[in-house]
Amino acid sequence: MYEFLGSFWVNPARHPDFAWARLSRFFLNMTVAMLVTYNVFYLIEHLGTSQARVPRLVLITTLVLNVGLVIFSVVGGWLSDLAGGRRKVFIWGSAVVFDAFLVGVTICGIGFGIYLAVDLALVSQVLPNTDDASKDLGVFNIAATLPQSLAPAIAPIFLAIPLFADGGGDNYTALYFVAASLSIVGALAILPVKGVR
Repeated sequence: MYEFLGSFWVNPARHPDFAWARLSRFFLNMTVAMLVTYNVFYLIEHLGTSQARVPRLVLITTLVLNVGLVIFSVVGGWLSDLAGGRRKVFIWGSAVVFDAFLVGVTICGIGFGIYLAVDLALVSQVLPNTDDASKDLGVFNIAATLPQSLAPAIAPIFLAIPLFADGGGDNYTALYFVAASLSIVGALAILPVKGVR
């Protein structure tokens, strides 16, 4: 059992580029998980959308997010290769601040698409052991899946911060500020990576 659990450990001191890339992925996936998990509540509570309209709007926002993600995954990867394999600049550019709901979802889809396009390319260049790449990529993928479990548990802390405006309710401003901050931290976490431009 110890050997199995130990297989998930990659020493960050021996493989700092891999550790920084994994940290970057964790924060950026946490951002998306926070935004996607609470968009129904945001529509109802903050934007005053009727419950009858919410399913249609969630469909539209999901489509917009995924269209941006798909298109810019292809475009971002192509541009990254065209730029001589420069990956970091695309990860920095993918960190955005979310304004209006649909515009924010669109920007999120574009930014996350660009990020995903170069994220795996970058990590493939900093794998600790190319002979054991599948294990290391599996460990790396934890940084994508763990935020989906943590976001619903952590986000209520920020939603519960008292509003100073007129009357209470959940604090989506705090939640989205934290999400945007995590996105920026995730993008900055890629700075120390030395093995990739």
